[in-house]
Amino acid sequence: MNSENISLGLFTEDLASSSPAPGGGGAAAMCAALSVSLCSMAGKLSMGKKRCLPFRDDIERIVSECERLRKSFLFLIDEDARLFYPLSRAYSLPKDTEGYDDIMESATLGALSAPMEMLKKCAEAAALLCEMREKCSALLLSDVGCGAVLCHAAMQSAAINVYVNTKILRNRQRAAYINAEVASVLAESGESLRRLGDEISNELREDK
Repeated sequence: MNSENISLGLFTEDLASSSPAPGGGGAAAMCAALSVSLCSMAGKLSMGKKRCLPFRDDIERIVSECERLRKSFLFLIDEDARLFYPLSRAYSLPKDTEGYDDIMESATLGALSAPMEMLKKCAEAAALLCEMREKCSALLLSDVGCGAVLCHAAMQSAAINVYVNTKILRNRQRAAYINAEVASVLAESGESLRRLGDEISNELREDK
């Protein structure tokens, strides 16, 4: 499947099917792609606004970075599925297969690599969304807020897809290191996204 060219209808149909992939990791990457798309839109629609003219160069840079990330997230939908299949096959092996433990460990590490990459790229997206909030037109704040909420959901979903794999790693020291890395990203970038979404939501509420 080439997710850059597939329709949303077909993607959600595949997601809803009995096939093990795409699954949670692919859904996380799609949410992340939507979040940077909204950030890019907010930038493009702000460029001609008088208030935003002093930030034009910054906005163009943010839009360019969002496009790079959008393509990366779409690639990670496919990469997540590709890297999951070896683990899926490993699960079906008899436990007395020669080298079973090593096969499982290698396949598990492979399966968690895509959601780890999503997590790191979501952290990049978080910084762009926070910057866009300060430089876009006030009319586009809701889109930035929606982007922040989607990116936060993508980060949490990617983390879950890492944890489900670190849980079964035999090398517990490596598992603990990976889990700590995930927790660090969530504590910093995840919290900034949660705060951004909440702040914009509160700012836009009529009764505030």
